[in-house]
Amino acid sequence: MSEELSNLISTTSKFDSNYKRLIYLLSKIIGNIIEQSVNYEQKLSHKDLKESIEENPKISVTKYIKRLIKYTNPEPSTLILAVIYFDRICSNGKISLSFSNVYKLILISIVLAIKFNEEFFDSNEFYGKVGGLKIKSINKLELNALKVLEFNLYVKQELYDCYVNQFSAFLNSNRIVL
Repeated sequence: MSEELSNLISTTSKFDSNYKRLIYLLSKIIGNIIEQSVNYEQKLSHKDLKESIEENPKISVTKYIKRLIKYTNPEPSTLILAVIYFDRICSNGKISLSFSNVYKLILISIVLAIKFNEEFFDSNEFYGKVGGLKIKSINKLELNALKVLEFNLYVKQELYDCYVNQFSAFLNSNRIVL
């Protein structure tokens, strides 16, 4: 299954017939994993990322991810990078994942992955509209996320493959069929 998913991610482009199915599957996996990880009682501890969205979206994390994907149209490999960036941001010890920041962290992880991995990308104003942030907030969020990541967006192939394997394991354990 891992090899099948890896091949699908590496060979599927935005123009293939399998794209929508693969993207739907990846968004479901990402949403489920993140929703399981969020501790709704924790507060954001890193003051630079504390600026809030006017209001948290009234939709689930999975639906928010699907919305972002629908309007940003990323490559499948970009979504894998976004999850890696999300994990890096959350695991550095400066941020506690919570309901109040999960949407912002998802958005900025996807934006950074698109900007790093895609040939063409939209403006921060566009990403802000899609994600529910004002341009000033998304610009500050992007800069602060880059600082947390120490401006390192490079991902080694081994780590990327490890994430694809984890996605495959999630597919197997939840009986989701490709």
